[in-house]
Amino acid sequence: MLWVVSHLKPPMTFSLSHFQIAATELNALGISLTIHPGTYGVNYRGANAMTMYFSDDLDDAVEHGRAMAAESDQAPYPRVRYA
Repeated sequence: MLWVVSHLKPPMTFSLSHFQIAATELNALGISLTIHPGTYGVNYRGANAMTMYFSDDLDDAVEHGRAMAAESDQAPYPRVRYA
């Protein structure tokens, strides 16, 4: 028996925003990227607000985050998920 399913659509594809791509990249380096009203913030993951860097420009925040990761004496560590 042959079944014809005509209502199926091809799988949807989602494109990531520039912010999501940047946040993923920096997260892999041990840096968090957050959105604040009108600004972006980068900081070492798990650090306090004293080391937070704010910028109005996303590209500037990403560059600063990369520099923070390069200067950090900590090796990037993977995110641990608990069940």
